[in-house]
Amino acid sequence: MKSNLPVINHRLFKLRELNENDTLDYFFLVSSFETCRYLTFGPVSNVSEARLCLDKFYFSRQKMGLPGAYAIVNKKDEMIGIIEYHTYFVQTNCAELGFILREDYRHKGIMTCALKEMIKVGFLYLGLSKIIVGHVDLNEECERLVKRVGFKYEFTRYGEFETKDTHEKRNIIYYSMYKEEYEGLINE
Repeated sequence: MKSNLPVINHRLFKLRELNENDTLDYFFLVSSFETCRYLTFGPVSNVSEARLCLDKFYFSRQKMGLPGAYAIVNKKDEMIGIIEYHTYFVQTNCAELGFILREDYRHKGIMTCALKEMIKVGFLYLGLSKIIVGHVDLNEECERLVKRVGFKYEFTRYGEFETKDTHEKRNIIYYSMYKEEYEGLINE
């Protein structure tokens, strides 16, 4: 599998590999409770903790020969989000996609476009056969987004997520897209 990702320039943003210079922007991103509400980690309380998360969740992949993560950056080259394949299932040539975006950049079409670009990278550059996305059942915004770009319901893992504020057990809903489905979408 290719371990580096191509730079993607879009009219709304740029996707480039996440790097150590993004540490402060990453801290601002994941220090927000609202941004981390549906993540399995965070919010972080200081820059050192943010740096540990970067090492653990992102930079360690490159050491294993896997692609890193994309920083979603604005025109000033400030990181405003992350989109990534965070889990690889080598035996089925499948990967799970995850993403976060700063609150002040939401509802502007950025994540819809970034998700479409990442799907293209997954199928055409990394050669994946299947891409999955999971979200907590409370995250209706994510559900609308993944359906809008063509993902279809695959399965539910019941009681697998604990909310950060109420410690309630919630479900994680998974959606998938197969390469053949993607090819059908781009040929329409």
